[in-house]
Amino acid sequence: MLADCPTNPMLSSANKIGIDAVAFFDAMWNNSTYGMYAMEVLEGGQDFRFLAFNSVLAQTSPIPIEQLQGKRLSKVFPSAISARYQQRYASCVACGQMVAFEEKLPTVSGDTWWTLRVYPVKNESSDVVQLIVTSIDITAERRAQLALAESQQVLQTVVNAMPSAIFWKDRQSRYLGCNQAFADIGGLEKTADLIGKSDYDMPWRKDESDWFVACDQRIMAEDTPELNILEPQLQGDGTQAWLSTSKMPLHDAKGDVFGILGVIEDITARKTTQDEQARLLSILEFTPDVVGIADAEGNNCYLNRAGQLIFGIPAEKTDRFHISSVTHPKVAERIMKEAMPTAVAKGSWHGESLIRDCHGRDIPVSQVIICHKSEDGDVEHFSSIMRDISDRKAAEAVLRETAERQAVLNQITTKVRDSLNLDTVISTALLTLQEGLSIDYIAFAWLEPKSLGWQIAQFIDNTGHVRSLGDQPTDRLGLETAALLNPEISRVDDANTCQNAEHKAFLQMLAISSEILIPVETDTDRTGVIICQHVQPHAWSPGEIELLEAVGAQLAIAINQAELYAQSHAQSQALSQSLNQLKRTQAQIIQAEKMSSLGQMVAGVAHEINNPVNFIHGNLRPAQDYAQDLLNLIDLYRQTYTQPTAEIEEELEAIDLDFVQEDLPKLLNSMSLGTERIREIVLSLRNFSRVDESAVKTVDIHEGINSTLVILGHRLKATERNQSVEVIKRYTQLPTVDCYPSQLNQVLMNILANAIDALAETPDPQIEIATAVKKSAVDQSLLAVIKIKDNGPGIPADIQSQILNPFFTTKPVGKGTGMGMSISYQIITEKHGGHLTFTSEIGQGTEFVIEIPVRQPEAT
Repeated sequence: MLADCPTNPMLSSANKIGIDAVAFFDAMWNNSTYGMYAMEVLEGGQDFRFLAFNSVLAQTSPIPIEQLQGKRLSKVFPSAISARYQQRYASCVACGQMVAFEEKLPTVSGDTWWTLRVYPVKNESSDVVQLIVTSIDITAERRAQLALAESQQVLQTVVNAMPSAIFWKDRQSRYLGCNQAFADIGGLEKTADLIGKSDYDMPWRKDESDWFVACDQRIMAEDTPELNILEPQLQGDGTQAWLSTSKMPLHDAKGDVFGILGVIEDITARKTTQDEQARLLSILEFTPDVVGIADAEGNNCYLNRAGQLIFGIPAEKTDRFHISSVTHPKVAERIMKEAMPTAVAKGSWHGESLIRDCHGRDIPVSQVIICHKSEDGDVEHFSSIMRDISDRKAAEAVLRETAERQAVLNQITTKVRDSLNLDTVISTALLTLQEGLSIDYIAFAWLEPKSLGWQIAQFIDNTGHVRSLGDQPTDRLGLETAALLNPEISRVDDANTCQNAEHKAFLQMLAISSEILIPVETDTDRTGVIICQHVQPHAWSPGEIELLEAVGAQLAIAINQAELYAQSHAQSQALSQSLNQLKRTQAQIIQAEKMSSLGQMVAGVAHEINNPVNFIHGNLRPAQDYAQDLLNLIDLYRQTYTQPTAEIEEELEAIDLDFVQEDLPKLLNSMSLGTERIREIVLSLRNFSRVDESAVKTVDIHEGINSTLVILGHRLKATERNQSVEVIKRYTQLPTVDCYPSQLNQVLMNILANAIDALAETPDPQIEIATAVKKSAVDQSLLAVIKIKDNGPGIPADIQSQILNPFFTTKPVGKGTGMGMSISYQIITEKHGGHLTFTSEIGQGTEFVIEIPVRQPEAT
């Protein structure tokens, strides 16, 4: 078979030493103890054909040689397997040298492993034309190795499953192995990482390592184990642990000591528990809270120092009293019958209680009772923690009284503002005060400043006494009448102690023991007085006085409003219009102040955002250049050093350099686009606010519209409740326009916000914004036209005439003031000399049209 291949390396070597080449090859082929086969090189190494097999391989081959004889490699095996063999054979053809490799072949009886060596056979032109392959079955060896590895793995798994940390060392105190528990103590990820290390390579301190090694050597030298060695040790995570260690010498087959075995139990938790118990006892003794322990019958077992001081019980007698002796009888009954059973059922009881100190005073406490049970579920004892809440209770009482007064005041304020009728306002205030403060008699009177005469306007009487309306004696209060005009409060807690004889006589005549008079200043020439009286003596508290003064102030406002309302009906239509104008102006001032504050805040925020964003944006381009330079440098390194070290290969795979090279420029570009978008938003905020443009300015109308849309962008986007609003812009070429930019932006904001509100329930909502220029029909001057149209439900015909009126709104209470469109109308018509109109049809939507002169007189 190989006679035509004189350059066969095996035959050439045989010839050189004087051996018959044919006989030599025949002996190897037929008498070898390992398999051999020959292959023909096809297509320069692209494929191979099986030529012949020796008898050994014919008997041991896991694949019948009849299936291989004369067949191409690519046709015999699946593509995945044939590709592996083809690569090995092709490498032998390419280098012209022997190639060795191992291969695993699956068979019916299991996997088999083979060592293969491929020898090239060359022709006279030194071309490799055939391959001689030797095959040795190493299945038994491999299976033995796998079995040993599996046995070691099982042993390691068993050791790892043990709760104690285990390690073993050699004679030099170097670690031979450990379980995972010990690896965790040393801060190692795998147990194999420990092999070959010494204690000085571990995270413990040097003095600890010295002690460990000395102990190891002593045990091995004396061949005597040492058990339950208590020692501190610094863990891999930096924490300090307490360990109980047992070390035993290890012996080989001859009985000689070859190392040491260590078993470690972490007793940190046990020692920590002991330390914590000592600290807890110290805390219990020095805490200001009362802490006690009692049995199931309520007999005290323990009482801390705070409890001893409060109850006046010496430390040696704290286990000789029942809890009922330090609590009110009703409280003790509640604890025994309610609190303790609840603690038994649920584990604890939380609530408020009363304890009685050594002076007999009841102290309110916040109390927690905890039930402690045995493993069998039997109640062993109860522990209780009690905290003095006297200050909190007092504060709660003050807060409760304040809240009640505030509720009364809020109720009065709400009710009196619901009416502009003077009688209704006064009666509502008196009735609410009488109910809120439980006043026996309350009235409202007018005090004439000139005559010092009294006129009772309204009263509410729960005393059973008869009261008459109308004029009252001028000497009712004597000298104190003039004091009310200052104004000063007149107060009598007990009529028997009143220093004013006339006043005292008057109160005794009415069988009144306590009285307070609150002056109410109005804009008229009369002073109102709130009169509150009790049949029994009553000390007027600061809280009651504060409430009455607040009600007086609210009542004064309500009276003034009622007076204004009454006057408005008596005045002419011109006065009515002036009043409406005043209200509108007041609301506009408030709105303008809000918009000014909003503009200043928006401009300030935009300025503060703009500086860091510009800094980031300005540095992104150098960052991109630097990153590209570094990536180019890495490419140059990879081209120059084509075979990196294993560590570099591992790091390249860990960081996925190819992905970083591809993604980093995209990431930096995305950051650049993001900062550019922020700059656009900031510019829109600044354009919208225009806090420095209170005078007429020449501006681009489109810029103001776009800025307003950016501000409202979050409301145009889709949410869980609403669809996204499509904005269609139909801009035409506009000249710059003279206007008040901030106020015009306010108008655009009001109209667009109302349009968005109207589209809340509309499918496929749209807003169309169109601009144009036209000539005025009056003087042919140019007008800038802005049209804002929505496809919402439209405005009902019966309210269209009120849309531009002040204080009219279609929104729910609390959602709108009714001033937005009124202010917008005034800004367009009065400030800009333009027109604001709208058209609306039910089901078809609404269109607002703004027309303002392109040139304002102030700007020319």
